[in-house]
Amino acid sequence: MYQTLYRKYRPQNFDEVVGQRHIVQTLKGQIESKKLSHAYLFCGTRGTGKTTCARLLAKAVNCENLKDGNPCNECEACKIVNGSNSVDIIEIDAASNNGVENIRSLVEEVRYTPVELKKRVYIIDEVHMLTIQAFNALLKTLEEPPEHVVFILATTEIHKIPATIMSRCQRFDFKRIPVEDITTSIMTVAGTEEITIERDAAKIIAKMSDGAMRNALSMLESCMGFDGVVTMEIMINRLGISNREALIKLISFIDSSNSAGALKIISEMYEAQNDFGNALNEILKIYRDLLILKSVPSCEMYLECYDNELPALKDICKKTEYGELCRQSDAIQKLMENADRYGNTIRAAFEVTVMKLCERSVYAAAPVSIERAAVPQHIMSSPNCIEVTHGNESAAPPKETAQENKVQAEDVSSDYAGHNILREEVARRVPEIAPFFEKTTTECRGGKLFIKCSDMLVKMILSNNVNLPKLRAIAGEISPDIKDVVVTENQAVSQQSEDEDF
Repeated sequence: MYQTLYRKYRPQNFDEVVGQRHIVQTLKGQIESKKLSHAYLFCGTRGTGKTTCARLLAKAVNCENLKDGNPCNECEACKIVNGSNSVDIIEIDAASNNGVENIRSLVEEVRYTPVELKKRVYIIDEVHMLTIQAFNALLKTLEEPPEHVVFILATTEIHKIPATIMSRCQRFDFKRIPVEDITTSIMTVAGTEEITIERDAAKIIAKMSDGAMRNALSMLESCMGFDGVVTMEIMINRLGISNREALIKLISFIDSSNSAGALKIISEMYEAQNDFGNALNEILKIYRDLLILKSVPSCEMYLECYDNELPALKDICKKTEYGELCRQSDAIQKLMENADRYGNTIRAAFEVTVMKLCERSVYAAAPVSIERAAVPQHIMSSPNCIEVTHGNESAAPPKETAQENKVQAEDVSSDYAGHNILREEVARRVPEIAPFFEKTTTECRGGKLFIKCSDMLVKMILSNNVNLPKLRAIAGEISPDIKDVVVTENQAVSQQSEDEDF
């Protein structure tokens, strides 16, 4: 009988578990030293190995011939567990057995000693689905179970687990598996299955899997052809993903105002039945890389693009201003946020947006501020994030002509007399953050220098543990009266001012 890849290649010992070394080492150490807990809580996103590690732990605590903390897979106990026919390894799906009666039945069973193995292990998957009454019924038994019982709880939503349950368990957080680890595993499985796959194709699968090995193996399986060959073309057709090379060319056409070329690419995507939602997501990722290259060239290590894409992205950066990239990414992001609402008309909405972006004069008439374009729409709508204000002016500017309402970085004013000196010193001594400091205003009050940011990205960069001490040192040298530097949002400063006056 045919077995799916993620079941066929499920790890049989802890050393085969991918990407969770911090958990594997701890569990192996406890098994070897015989210092096992009576209750474990495994939490993390789907497909990261929670259930797999729970089964391995259940097998290891019953193994008769452990090898460096790993189950031997040869003794009678291991064979029973591997056969999934042991009455002493009980797996419960809390999604369908979440009532108090189900847990009361479990509590009654706990009293009985194991039939075949040394330990009786209860694995409760998706434990967050239990009702409050069910959790309460489990509390006492979970705190002081019989010596022959081990509980392993698994969940993808740790915030739904009551504190009383968490306090009685050893918690292990499963991380998303790194792309490189998944890529290597895919290549290994492909070699075993005699599947020919390009490494770049395996890397795309790894990225799309969102750190879940199960997702990656499922996608690999859906791309397998009868001849055992997986190419980029097959992946694009089977998974509905978009060709990133075409998406980069689309951005290049937008930058050069080539509407015809851009529309041709969208038409080709439609004919190839590409998922436009996925395409918009990929385009936004490309814009992220472009903004990093444009504003922080020294941070290439954070790019998500492939090596062969880097020259094309750098070429776009040379030709395009930072503000223009912000406007383009903002338009794509708004389209992506409304993709579900457009439904079957998403192609038309995509084409209209692209044509508007190609005709820059459309956006020149009603420009978006550089600071606002860099912040996601849901953040801009928050009451804690407003446009750049001057002094104590209202956050909502009066209605003016489009040209008067235009905000340029060089027009930003400051209430702090030494702002220009501070800006020059930052540019000279910390040039890597100078472009971000240009987008701020400053205000000095009560011995504190407030650096006001309307851009969440700017605030995050200037206030990190590396840059903030440098800013404090520079400000202190310019003016001894400045005792501290605070990086904040405009509204936060205004609120603090009101509190102090009060």
